[in-house]
Amino acid sequence: TFSDAVLLGWAPNGGMFLPQTIPQISQQTLLEWAKLDFSALCVEVLWLFVSDDIPRQALQEIAEKSFSQFGCADVVKVHSLKTEQQNIHICELFHGPTLAFKDLGMQMLVNVLSFLLLRSQKHLRVLVGTSGDTGPSAIEAIRHQSNISIVCLYPKSRVSATQELQMITVDSPNVRVVAVEGTSDDLDVPIEEIFRDESFCQQFNVGSVNSVNVCRILVQVVNFIFAYLQVCPQCDRSIPFFIPTGAAGHITAGAIAKKMGLPIEQLVACVNENDIMHRILSSPNQTVSCEPVKQTNSPAMDIQVPYNLERLLFLATSGDSAQVAQHMSYFKQTGSIALPTECLEALRTQLSLSSTAVSSTRVSQEIGKVWNEYMIDPHTAVGVSGARDSGAKECVVMACAHVTKFTATIAGAVGTTEEDIIQNIATREKNQRCVQNVLEMLKNPKISDRVIQFERSRVGEWTALLRKIVEELR
Repeated sequence: TFSDAVLLGWAPNGGMFLPQTIPQISQQTLLEWAKLDFSALCVEVLWLFVSDDIPRQALQEIAEKSFSQFGCADVVKVHSLKTEQQNIHICELFHGPTLAFKDLGMQMLVNVLSFLLLRSQKHLRVLVGTSGDTGPSAIEAIRHQSNISIVCLYPKSRVSATQELQMITVDSPNVRVVAVEGTSDDLDVPIEEIFRDESFCQQFNVGSVNSVNVCRILVQVVNFIFAYLQVCPQCDRSIPFFIPTGAAGHITAGAIAKKMGLPIEQLVACVNENDIMHRILSSPNQTVSCEPVKQTNSPAMDIQVPYNLERLLFLATSGDSAQVAQHMSYFKQTGSIALPTECLEALRTQLSLSSTAVSSTRVSQEIGKVWNEYMIDPHTAVGVSGARDSGAKECVVMACAHVTKFTATIAGAVGTTEEDIIQNIATREKNQRCVQNVLEMLKNPKISDRVIQFERSRVGEWTALLRKIVEELR
């Protein structure tokens, strides 16, 4: 059931959950939904998937609570960057408490979890790894919950200063933050080892809020439907979407939206120099291997293992779980994958999937190019660059985070000081309360003494150390 999948995170066999059937939406339904705000649309979309598990009134209350602390009354807005040749619509998904698109799915997921746990009188220990935005978002959503606690691992020196402070300044008894000497792929290893230990996870009720959790994916489906309806309320044409891509959770949500009937012309995975997703989608019958993670100026996408590829393959092959398991098992064991031509063709035709890769230099150029008109963070800049290169006359770019989270990178791209960028943001965003809250944190950070260090020299002990932290967390 939906509630089982949400509470478990990972499937017991190590696989990933997806809805057994994808509900279909008609043009008439879309026209009716075009009148709804984001919260109401979220209820309508999720109700199609959870109607047997959560009463509609409860789902509505969960949605209202989840988005009540956003810094923008509309929750999500769309800004248009217009040139003579193109109209690039930026879907601003970053108005939540931690200024990242992850807040939308995370707030909903955590409040759904709290509702389900209250019903069963249980306590959940959440184990999560982050490459940047997931960690702060998860911690913020969980820190005030009485029936959920969290252990969050992040790659030390590989996230922005703002992202790190959003984690290590939280001093709550139900929060533990672990700074790992390694990459985001490195820290995933002990996490996956723990999740594979079914008896341990059952004993301590361990779950996940990464994009592995299907609730996050389903809320992200709403992002695509809302963006489409803002750009095309008449529902009379197909539109391409450009999605900055790391673990590929967001683009998986786009694929589900397309399968539901949303008129998506193309889903373009936009990656940085960690381009394994682009190489996979561009290399039929060729072996593509993971490379060492490259440190870029879009760090949340510095990932060489896009684990939601498993879901994309399942959706593209009409649920051929045997074929998907074969490809993913080989990928996990060897770090390599070779998709047959028919499988790659299914991704392109069934899901309209394609890809592009963008360099850090190009990201900086894009940030500087639009600065006087509009502020974009480096991850969103990857998507905007991909959109420009495509030549699409009209398209949507899914924006990832607010620039406040990457002030040093923005300063370098614009050619000024970080202090000047912060002042500029404070002036431009004087009415956005979540931005002002983060700026205040940057002025007066108070580091928690609960932060734990995982040293590279003890990498063989990481799993055992992580088990101990989970066991002791209350």
